[in-house]
Amino acid sequence: MPRRRRWLKTDEYADVSTSLRKAADLVQHVASDITEWKWLLVTVHSATQGIFVLSLSAGNGLLTLKSSHAKAWLKAYETGAPWPQKLDLDYFVELYRKTKIHVFLRDTSPTKLVATAEHDKAIRRLNDLRNGFVHFGVQAWSIELAGLPTICLRCLEIGRYLGWQSGAVYWTSVRQSTRARRSLNSLCRTLERLEREYQR
Repeated sequence: MPRRRRWLKTDEYADVSTSLRKAADLVQHVASDITEWKWLLVTVHSATQGIFVLSLSAGNGLLTLKSSHAKAWLKAYETGAPWPQKLDLDYFVELYRKTKIHVFLRDTSPTKLVATAEHDKAIRRLNDLRNGFVHFGVQAWSIELAGLPTICLRCLEIGRYLGWQSGAVYWTSVRQSTRARRSLNSLCRTLERLEREYQR
């Protein structure tokens, strides 16, 4: 008889890897069931946010926190004041802004990705769609399918750059990094196909 598992153990690296794997699985179903787009958008958001966190962690994770919470952490650390009751992750769009300052601007390599207005728009749109689905109210909502693959692809371009090209992320497991990247590549190939089909 298999031993019963009692704990779900995860961390920020596993979260990115499993989010990408789940997104790669979900994208296979949206052609036959468009309602799966809800879960695909939520999962792409989760993966992208996770990569923001990995690229900003810098050993202590302060850049990933809301500004007031990071200040409270520093005050407690420097003065011995009581430890903050809350240390909340910053908002998705704010994490993206921080990556542009702390990763994009510092990268001087020839492979540097330039974050364009199109990337910025996709990040905001993904965040709006995810929030709309997660906090769904009494409403009717029509979303044009033609734009969805493009939104995801632009966000995942940012994720690919941060996670594997910028040097900002140190993967603690080569195997986990390889699996995550394989899921990302599979996800993007299917999104590119859907993008072509939706634009016919």
